[in-house]
Amino acid sequence: MSTNSSNAKSSTVVRLANSQTKNTGEKYAPYGEYHFRQSIERGRSRYSIRNVFTALGLAGACTGIYFYSLHAVKQEDFSDVPMPPEPTAEEKAEFERKIKEEAS
Repeated sequence: MSTNSSNAKSSTVVRLANSQTKNTGEKYAPYGEYHFRQSIERGRSRYSIRNVFTALGLAGACTGIYFYSLHAVKQEDFSDVPMPPEPTAEEKAEFERKIKEEAS
């Protein structure tokens, strides 16, 4: 029995090796043909509607979070934070002089 199974395996290997050679022109997946087999398409068809609704739900959630974040940031006006006073002309001149000294 093991002899028959080993012969079957070897003949399958030979057949596969021969079918994939360039001389016969028969290949498992021909070059340039990128498509699913019918069995895969049948298996995936029942999930296509579910996948579309899932994608729309995720996109909606992301969009909602984005616009909520923008709305929340726009509400903050920082009116309770005190602003420092404007520097005087003397302080500006002193600051510019220090920068020129450090550059040279």
